[in-house]
Amino acid sequence: GALPDSLTGAVNTPGTPLRLLNYWNKIAAAAYEPMGYASYTTTIITPPGGQQLGVVMPDVRSAYVLYANGQLVADGGRVAKIAGRYTPGFGIEGVAFPGADTLRLSLGVADFSHRYGGMHRAPHLGAYEQLRRHRGRRLLIDTLFMGFTLFIGVLNLLLFGYYRREPVYLFFGLTSLAVLLRQISVDSMLVMELFPALSWK
Repeated sequence: GALPDSLTGAVNTPGTPLRLLNYWNKIAAAAYEPMGYASYTTTIITPPGGQQLGVVMPDVRSAYVLYANGQLVADGGRVAKIAGRYTPGFGIEGVAFPGADTLRLSLGVADFSHRYGGMHRAPHLGAYEQLRRHRGRRLLIDTLFMGFTLFIGVLNLLLFGYYRREPVYLFFGLTSLAVLLRQISVDSMLVMELFPALSWK
């Protein structure tokens, strides 16, 4: 299916192949700007009677849409060719593809707000049930790690309250909370997972 606004080509050079696993302005062989848009397409031929395929989208920190055989299956924000019609968004989605022997995937990405344009991780394609279980395990591990970090941070702040002459407790407590905030907001983006209606801005 056609992408919104007939997105074709890549950034400011239509028809130029772009590597998916890197930000546009970090491609050493090209001088791309972070602001712009790109589209990616691929075709997957599946064996008859195989498992249902799906995808888990990475944290695209601008806007994206993903179509499978012309059907919208995942999106985040509003993709457009101009900044006035563009809206940044976020979504780490796990979705199942419609059953078909041939899947034509079309991915559109636009960025007019983030200092890095494009995607730094490729979507995870595979058997939908395996992807769903893997994503669940990752969220569980992230949650346990953040709970442990929060416990260590609060414990050290409480110890500093009792032992004011030991600034190491304050330093370690604040460092733990800083690591926790980064883990929530950057690495796992758990805040956006728990509160999807939260404004990107």
